[in-house]
Amino acid sequence: MNKFKLAIKKSNEKYNNTFNLTDFRRDGLLFILFVLVIPMISCFLLFAVFNNFKAFSTDQKNISSINIMIQLFSPLIGIYIFYIRQKEIFYKEGFFMFLFYSIMPIVLSICLMMFAAEKSNDSITTSNYKNSAQILGQAIYEFIFILVAFKQIKSIREIFIETFKKSWKLILITTFFGVLLTLFSTFIVNLIHSSQSVNQESLTRGLKSAASPSKTLLIISLFLFTVLVAPLFEEIICRHLINMFVSNQTWGFIFSALFFAAIHIMQSGDFENILSYLAPAIVLTAFFSLSGGNIAYSWPIHSIYNMVVLIIEITNPGGTK
Repeated sequence: MNKFKLAIKKSNEKYNNTFNLTDFRRDGLLFILFVLVIPMISCFLLFAVFNNFKAFSTDQKNISSINIMIQLFSPLIGIYIFYIRQKEIFYKEGFFMFLFYSIMPIVLSICLMMFAAEKSNDSITTSNYKNSAQILGQAIYEFIFILVAFKQIKSIREIFIETFKKSWKLILITTFFGVLLTLFSTFIVNLIHSSQSVNQESLTRGLKSAASPSKTLLIISLFLFTVLVAPLFEEIICRHLINMFVSNQTWGFIFSALFFAAIHIMQSGDFENILSYLAPAIVLTAFFSLSGGNIAYSWPIHSIYNMVVLIIEITNPGGTK
């Protein structure tokens, strides 16, 4: 294992500063408090008090609005405090990218909620077209984010390119074993709890319909989003940026995995399915950590894992989380 770990690290020693850019006790913990702990606890309390929002349909919109506001403003406070304390490196090292991540998804979600306000009365075909439009809209935003991140964050760009040039064989090996481990972790979770998550159902509900042009468009949209765009976007956010903010490899591992799981369930309050995302997150974060902070190893695993899940969903709608 030590030889394996050293072999991976060898390709990015020149650029590796992911785990030591700031002071973990002064900056990292404070950032995590506002970005993860407060939003997650408040979301849990809101959903627990109101019985997962399901028994209080008249209050659901109000509670959802409160939840969205907390998810928006709490991270902004954490980012502002971090900026005040670390002005010199906030832009230079790409920390500012988290600001765009925190604001845009919420704004996008509000717009998409308005766009889909009458969705319950739509035909299956119209619903598929709307769902495809939402997915493509999010994919476009995340693709733009990726382009800006690669342009502005030198450490990501240089290590990513160099790793694929010099260590592509090692990437293939780690991807193969990483995908197997991720699928195995998901299989174990399915044995414990087999219900489909709200996030997964919202993305793939149209796959249960009969073959049609709208369903084909939905499949193409899902492939572009879940296989090509979202994995790299999430690796930049959940692995690279979170670990830069935390600046502690051990705690970064924990918070990175938790944050990945949290962003998939906090808008819906689907805490009963958090293990569906936490299990693969642990595997992805482990490969990121073993590589010394290199998303060139965790991203292919994430992408191919999503592709396998999508194929299963297409052939057996509702059969995965």
